[in-house]
Amino acid sequence: MDFKIIAVDFDGTLCENKWPEIGKPNLELIAYLKAQRDAGMKLILWTCRVGNRLMEAVQWCHARGLYFDAVNENLPEVLEWMGGDSRKIFAHEYIDDKSSAKFNLPFAERESEENISKKETDDLIEAIAMVSEIDSDIEISQSTYVVEECSELIKELMKEKRGKGDDVKIIEEVCDVLTTIFVLLYQRNVPEEYIKKQILFKCNRTVERYRNDIEKIADVYVRIGHSQIIFQDELERRKSND
Repeated sequence: MDFKIIAVDFDGTLCENKWPEIGKPNLELIAYLKAQRDAGMKLILWTCRVGNRLMEAVQWCHARGLYFDAVNENLPEVLEWMGGDSRKIFAHEYIDDKSSAKFNLPFAERESEENISKKETDDLIEAIAMVSEIDSDIEISQSTYVVEECSELIKELMKEKRGKGDDVKIIEEVCDVLTTIFVLLYQRNVPEEYIKKQILFKCNRTVERYRNDIEKIADVYVRIGHSQIIFQDELERRKSND
């Protein structure tokens, strides 16, 4: 065999372990596996999931652009090489949350914002400040970067609409957009509390608009229904007169 075989687990590995549900995706590992397959390697999904739960896992992977050459079974090339099948999956690399520390395994969702340490927050602010200084030195407006990164994000989202989306690339572009926006806000001395209040206000406004729209739609349906009743009554009256 002139190719490498990678067998990868699902729960706690490709995603956060929320069995029987499916947890958050391990984007680092998914990106690694996609790159390996693009380079000619063979991928096997090796999981305890069976039946509908297994089908859900495979579809979940497909939705993220991750495809397998086999699922819970050996490759045809391996069967030919071994002269038969065995219960053990043959691979050159096994990636499993019980045996590997790579790719942040066992994978778990990152702590919430409230639990991020003060040092991490300070490091983030310092990094944003450094980027802001670089922009000032090269005399390129940060708003230009915001527009450029938004354009790249739009391209990836349009690919998704055409059925060619890639979750990893979309999230990368979202992070690029957020980075440029954070730097822009820093340069304009916008307080963190003001940003939080604005986001909360706009989210609440969106929810309120949605509720109002639903009420309007419901009112239209009520009026249509009432008109249909009046129309039906008129038809019945005319039939009686005839």
